[in-house]
Amino acid sequence: MEVTTFEIVDVVKRSSYIVSTKLYWGGKAETERGLSRKHIIEGLKGSLERLQLEYVDVVFANKPDPHTPMEEIVRAFTHVINQGWSMYWGTSRWSATEIMEAYSVARQFNLIPPVAEQAEYHLFQRDKVEMQMPELYHKIGSY
Repeated sequence: MEVTTFEIVDVVKRSSYIVSTKLYWGGKAETERGLSRKHIIEGLKGSLERLQLEYVDVVFANKPDPHTPMEEIVRAFTHVINQGWSMYWGTSRWSATEIMEAYSVARQFNLIPPVAEQAEYHLFQRDKVEMQMPELYHKIGSY
């Protein structure tokens, strides 16, 4: 009887691709959604478990959370980066004002600012990307 062994030749190294995830929505409980420290940490740990990964490259705050102070949000994302669960954090559907607030809080407390924005951009929704974001880039540099 012949035993066949397989040699994996083309293994894709984790460092060769980018994985991102989004946080905001979760379960039905109040603590299972939003951008509280609790939900950011637990939500990202759950996402990593489902993805079967040790870290993601970018974790996005899927929408602004008016019920959580910006300092708590920025501190929580700094924490998950410092833990090695994510390399960077970004925003999705945040206004230029909200992004500037996050950036200012990060600079004030020596925390990690967001590095990306996933903006809605299409034929009928162009104002933010073409008018508001360039002003933000001018104030804080490339985003």
